Amino acid sequence: MDILIFSSLKEISQSLSDSFFKNQICSKSKKRFLEKEIAKEILLRSLQVFYGYTSSILPEIKLNKYGKPYFKDNFYPFYNISHSEDFIIIGFSDNFIGVDIELIKNNRNIHQIAKRFYTEEEYDFVKEQNFSYDIFYTIWVLIESISKYIGKGFSSFNKDFSIIPSNNSVIVNKTECRDKITIGSLISNDNEYKFAYVAENQNLPKIYFYSNSKFIPINEWQNISIKYSKLDFGCNNIK
Repeated sequence: MDILIFSSLKEISQSLSDSFFKNQICSKSKKRFLEKEIAKEILLRSLQVFYGYTSSILPEIKLNKYGKPYFKDNFYPFYNISHSEDFIIIGFSDNFIGVDIELIKNNRNIHQIAKRFYTEEEYDFVKEQNFSYDIFYTIWVLIESISKYIGKGFSSFNKDFSIIPSNNSVIVNKTECRDKITIGSLISNDNEYKFAYVAENQNLPKIYFYSNSKFIPINEWQNISIKYSKLDFGCNNIK
């Protein structure tokens, strides 16, 4: 069973007392601290609710050589975490997994960013699309989520593969691929986010919003609008 969980940092932080942040120095460190604490809470509650975990302490977590976390005991699911501005996303799967979420910032210099981080093929494609922010962020979350899926994270950015979105498929290293990616958009308070989720399961994941220690099916949560669909992916030419 694949599960995708969203949560709002702002909503959860409003329920916390000032003492929760007493050892934090600045707003940026508060946010990072909050992201880590909320991620731990969602991880633990997810294991308890969806996987029958009975302890009040998270299982031991290890890191691979690229820094990707995983539970030491393979009895527990694979997981991956991403956050951007107000939102955090956590994905769970029975096999390898990668997730990414990014706030679409229309004032960013995407020409310069794409030139620096994207492959030549990716940069040319964004250029052909008149430097569309939607296309730029679609490629970004695909690169991030696939990089995390294969376990390398940002270390493989712009090195191991080149990605071009094409209708309902993804072209990886000039090869059309099939069946692994969920990609979508989330809109909250007039801010739009792009997200992607990569896992072995070919079915759409179950998607929830985490609020007040409860997991609410995304179609029952009225505070955000979310659209998602399955893209084709699955070739073996990603190293």
